[in-house]
Amino acid sequence: MVICGIDPSLSSTGVCIYDTQSRKTSVAQIDGHHKDCHVGARCERIAAAVIDAICKPPMEDCMTLDVFIEQPGGMLQGPAQDLRTLYWAIIRHLEMEKFIYPTIFPVAPATLKKWLTGRGNARPEDKAYAVLTKLRHLLPEEYVVSDETKGGISKFKDAFDAVALAALGECRLGEGDYTKAQVECLKKIERL
Repeated sequence: MVICGIDPSLSSTGVCIYDTQSRKTSVAQIDGHHKDCHVGARCERIAAAVIDAICKPPMEDCMTLDVFIEQPGGMLQGPAQDLRTLYWAIIRHLEMEKFIYPTIFPVAPATLKKWLTGRGNARPEDKAYAVLTKLRHLLPEEYVVSDETKGGISKFKDAFDAVALAALGECRLGEGDYTKAQVECLKKIERL
């Protein structure tokens, strides 16, 4: 089974491809800063980069993929409203890709926070720390950072969220040792 975690962001989108058989991951953090003046073009560019990140090993020629993607949450205001455009652009690109057969599972931000930290109101630093301590085995070496790293543990926060989303997908398979709270979080996730 191959699971994909995606954390959409207009600044840096995180993507994690996790092959549960080989236990190998491919992680990317896509820079969303483009000179496009139109948000639609920027979102399309990021969505295309997500597909490029997915279409690398360990992907097979044609792949059935469970995609756990963080939904835009809450009352988004100002430019943050454009996150919804990015979210749907990524889903559209996934469904249009002829080599990927996705099953999409939207995950609310509070659900991911609670699954990862035990609290629905965790800070980005709390989530990053949880990934670095609990899910370190899923991180490629270049993503293992510390407080002393330039940018600190938040340097790869979107990639870390993508890794957490992929691990949440593995939890859905019933694999691994998960807490009661983590299993409860799964009940909130429905297929799109």
